[in-house]
Amino acid sequence: MRKRMLIWGWMLMVGLPLMLFARSDEVIKKEIPVTKEKSLEVNMEMGLANLEIFAGEPSTLIFARVEYNPEKINPIIDYREGSKGILDIESHKKHRTKIEDFDKGENDWQLAFSNRIPIAINLELGLGEGDLNLSDLQIDGLSIDAGLSELMIAFNSPNKERIRKFSVESGLGEFTAKGLLNANIDEFKFSGGLGESTLCFTGDMQNSTNAKIEVGLGSVKIFIKDGLPVKVYYQKSFLSSLDLQYFRKIEDNVYISRNWDDDAVKKLIIDLEIGLGAVTIDWGCGD
Repeated sequence: MRKRMLIWGWMLMVGLPLMLFARSDEVIKKEIPVTKEKSLEVNMEMGLANLEIFAGEPSTLIFARVEYNPEKINPIIDYREGSKGILDIESHKKHRTKIEDFDKGENDWQLAFSNRIPIAINLELGLGEGDLNLSDLQIDGLSIDAGLSELMIAFNSPNKERIRKFSVESGLGEFTAKGLLNANIDEFKFSGGLGESTLCFTGDMQNSTNAKIEVGLGSVKIFIKDGLPVKVYYQKSFLSSLDLQYFRKIEDNVYISRNWDDDAVKKLIIDLEIGLGAVTIDWGCGD
């Protein structure tokens, strides 16, 4: 009996703090149908969050599921209907909540968008993780500020819309983009700070793309689809590093792939500006 009482007492001592400090998360679900919209603009400001974006039902403009800690997070979803719908999403920590007080999973967002209309996405993700699978969506604009986040963007199938400008700013985090040729981009601009980034120009190219890539103190690995005509312009500093695989130098700071053709309809032109960082350009895609 004494042994049993000791066991129950030990269980109570261990379990009571867990009960007292157990999280009480809330879940928000919001669904907006497609009505008269011809296009959609999505503006997201997320301080601390885990974000997942993917294609949903064609008849549903957006389905959002948010699981969050109401004591620390204030989620906002606001929509203005019109021929061009405007969706504003905000997720910020509440006043006096410290970053170190957050636990993983206290602010999880799942957003499913319709593939029926063109979508422009403007995202600011301060600290967290992002998985943006933009395959099967009609994307006509992308602006990403990844801050300290770990972010992955994928176009696993050709984008039906033309993206005039796709811009990315990545600070201290880790950024990966796959299927950039599928994205159907006119101008791609990437600015990296101290983090590590991987850019895969793979997929089915529909038109030529100009890529401006700036690297500060970090490192960027660029992978290119085999057989694509590529020209690289390189603005270097004294301490920068560039590793090119199977390129030929034609003049100072200008390199071309073996199959470069000035008259090619589909080609990739890369303008590199490297501070104290390092860039590697290779073929295929490192997974």
